[in-house]
Amino acid sequence: MSDHAGQALLYAVLLVLPVAALLGRRVPMGTLVRYAAIWIAIFVLGLFLIRLTYGNHREFT
Repeated sequence: MSDHAGQALLYAVLLVLPVAALLGRRVPMGTLVRYAAIWIAIFVLGLFLIRLTYGNHREFT
């Protein structure tokens, strides 16, 4: 598996796990969508802050 494929798989798992946990708790669909959007926003913000802090250094991307 290439480096980019591994990173994409990791990011997908990191986004799916919170949604799966909410589905397991039988959260209503409207609440689930809202929480999923919040988790995605947190994830994107975290990636943005890491990119802003470390730049494009290969060892951190």
